Amino acid sequence: MIGNEKIYQTADLMRLIQKDNPGYRSSSLYSKIKEMENLGQITRVGKDRYLGKKLASFDYELESSVARNVDKVMKTNYSEDFPYAIFETATILNRFLNHLLERNVILLEAPRFFLHHVFHALKEEGFQNVLLNPSQEEVFLYAEEGCILLLPLVSKAPIDVARKRITIESLVVDILCSPILGCFFEEAEIPGMVEEAFTIYKVRFDTLRTYAKRRNALDRLLRYVPETMRELIDDNETNLHIRKHPEDPRNIQG
Repeated sequence: MIGNEKIYQTADLMRLIQKDNPGYRSSSLYSKIKEMENLGQITRVGKDRYLGKKLASFDYELESSVARNVDKVMKTNYSEDFPYAIFETATILNRFLNHLLERNVILLEAPRFFLHHVFHALKEEGFQNVLLNPSQEEVFLYAEEGCILLLPLVSKAPIDVARKRITIESLVVDILCSPILGCFFEEAEIPGMVEEAFTIYKVRFDTLRTYAKRRNALDRLLRYVPETMRELIDDNETNLHIRKHPEDPRNIQG
């Protein structure tokens, strides 16, 4: 009944359910859709948008003692609603790379205004290898195993505020446009990394689109979105791009 790669709206799902259950009323149809979502038969990927397959939620734990201690210092020194996100390069990026990273570096993103305060708080707690908003060159030269890269958190970035973690939406866009994150993989690896993210994880495409636009990366993102999912990111800007660039192979339907 449900196709794996097809995109459904609520009305589409209702028609399919009602075809097999003609006696269902609207309330029963909504309940059935929720049941299908809970059972993994469909996955919500945007406002009124579903894919007909089960996708995993993106989640991770901090594996190194250094990362866990940094997280502890942040939670001790700052309030619960203080926005920051922490992750480890090897823990996260090795999920998507063919050539696995051996060096594990910690990325800590915090509001730009507080970067110096966070930097000194970490130093006072004994963390020695901390790079404050480094350049790519500094990352290549000094980011050794266990190094902490303290970076500005993009305003309104889609992080998990409660757990202080990045999300799959922020990761995908940052893979495309973050020069610091780009220090840890080759440009040629990006298509496979992004495809892997869309294949495995539950991505909210409305959130992805909003963040990509905020980082001026929507055009770049469109190069890597699978054709079957492109309409999930489609908006007026996308349509304008297609009209301006009809020769773009992404716009040629087979």
